[in-house]
Amino acid sequence: MKLYHKYASWWHVLSSPEEYKEEATLYWNLIKQYKSNVRTTLELGSGGGNNAFYLKKHVEMTLVDKSAEMLAASKKINPTCPHHEGDMRTAKLHQQFDLVFIHDAIGYMTTEQDLAQVFQNAYQHLNPQGMLLLVPDDFQETFAPETYHGGNDTPQGSVRYLEWVTDQDPQDNLVEVEYLYIMKDAQGKVETAHDSAIYGLFAKQTWQDLLQKAGFEVHFEPIEHTEVETNERFAIVALKKS
Repeated sequence: MKLYHKYASWWHVLSSPEEYKEEATLYWNLIKQYKSNVRTTLELGSGGGNNAFYLKKHVEMTLVDKSAEMLAASKKINPTCPHHEGDMRTAKLHQQFDLVFIHDAIGYMTTEQDLAQVFQNAYQHLNPQGMLLLVPDDFQETFAPETYHGGNDTPQGSVRYLEWVTDQDPQDNLVEVEYLYIMKDAQGKVETAHDSAIYGLFAKQTWQDLLQKAGFEVHFEPIEHTEVETNERFAIVALKKS
């Protein structure tokens, strides 16, 4: 997507770290519910680093993302965190962590094979009795076509966006998303851009089966966020079996 490369410098205008405070707090409380001694965390698909901006106050964060441009944006708000360019399916840091955290970037895994690779890679990066925390946007049981819009104004510029989510074939494991962005810089110059993306959409049972096969004990936890309806979004807590 162009947003993660050509327009990555606009990321923190479009999606500011402040907007993630409630969400990151919910995740940290959930982590503590299962693991009281988390000290080190690997985030796969870390993007612009907005969750890490808050989680690094509690744990040592190491961040991995495919986009060098998004890593550069993240380094601006998380300068003390190690950053590595890599794919969440195959990145090898030769290090183990108490927690592996994957936010909505897991949605870019469009096949069961993709998911299985991520889970196996996360398992290899976890200490004994470590924890994997996954936060998919949707499951087949909770998905509904939707349109979103928003944006922010900052001294550096302003962004407005439209996001259109559809499911063209309910029989497959994919959903289609179209994005429109309008970007206005500090001098008033306006630029527009269009992006398209395809996301994986899987049943809860599929997630559970693949995680168990990878060696995890699986728990689904509702996310009680002010921006989502009750029972609309769930986190997956996967505990590494010894």
